[in-house]
Amino acid sequence: MTQKNIILVTGAAGFIAQRLIAGLKNRFDCEIRGIDIVPGPYPGCDVSEQCDLSLELKKNPVLVQLMNGVDTLYNLAGKVHSLLEVKGDVEEYWRVNVTGSENVLNAAKQGSVRKFVFFSTVKVFGEYQTVQGDRPLCEQDEPSPDTPYGETKLVFEKELMRDCGSITPVILRLSMVYGSGAKGNMAKLIHAVEKGIPIPLPEFGNKRSMIDVRDVVNGAILAGTSDKARGIYQLTDGHAYSTRQILEYVRESLGKKPGYIALPKFCFRLPALIGDGIGKLRGRRFFFDSDALNKIAGNAWFSSEKVRSELGFETVWDLKSSLLEGRRQNQTSAKG
Repeated sequence: MTQKNIILVTGAAGFIAQRLIAGLKNRFDCEIRGIDIVPGPYPGCDVSEQCDLSLELKKNPVLVQLMNGVDTLYNLAGKVHSLLEVKGDVEEYWRVNVTGSENVLNAAKQGSVRKFVFFSTVKVFGEYQTVQGDRPLCEQDEPSPDTPYGETKLVFEKELMRDCGSITPVILRLSMVYGSGAKGNMAKLIHAVEKGIPIPLPEFGNKRSMIDVRDVVNGAILAGTSDKARGIYQLTDGHAYSTRQILEYVRESLGKKPGYIALPKFCFRLPALIGDGIGKLRGRRFFFDSDALNKIAGNAWFSSEKVRSELGFETVWDLKSSLLEGRRQNQTSAKG
């Protein structure tokens, strides 16, 4: 009788992890062990263990025990990016994203782990792109994080590549993830359009990279199973979207009429400068400032050519087709 391949997933209750676990179960006869800070059981996991990964290993024997027999480890546990980051969050980012990941790596070294797949982010390049629209940023470009989230992810990227022992390291830098159930800015935009809130955005001509969560799963499974996979890979759907284009795709998918007349660009730039001043005066960010404007009008454009050429990764979805498919599914559910 052939022994099942054992896979360990940290952050097993999370949005991407849950879809990864389902994808692994659909494709392979495997045993999946799940770890998360929230209580289990975690759907799809054969073994579920609640665990604070930031605890030092001698106080966390369950983490070491779960590594026994594990072949592939997907490390998704982490503190995610927040638009409302404050100084008090910095320690938490380091505790979870660096110390927690270090503990997972050290436990993996004591087990049989062959491959460590670490979920990172394009935020390691910072909120402002150093290459202004000339080309997408690639893995060879120098990271320059300007948030605790991006900084802590980069710190562990470097540690994993430098000190992984006999384990094969794979780092997946994700661009903005969309798809059914995704939260964050895309969910807020969809909600606003559903409610009929006017969003008079002009065409800024910016370029932003994104990827469907189903393609993230495909890329992660490829990274975990391909003997060629090693090092850093960026995952995008291969397209660059302007913010206005994203807005129009959302409207189309919801069956809404074409958008409102766009305001001139200066109507956004002047309030952003005023917001900067208010933020300085009160010691914390105003809800609309230059950083907020950059998220609307700036570039966040990344290349995924490396993962395509080295591993043969191909995406199935683009934003428009994903949104339209989501609408069809919602209509079918409503009829049912």
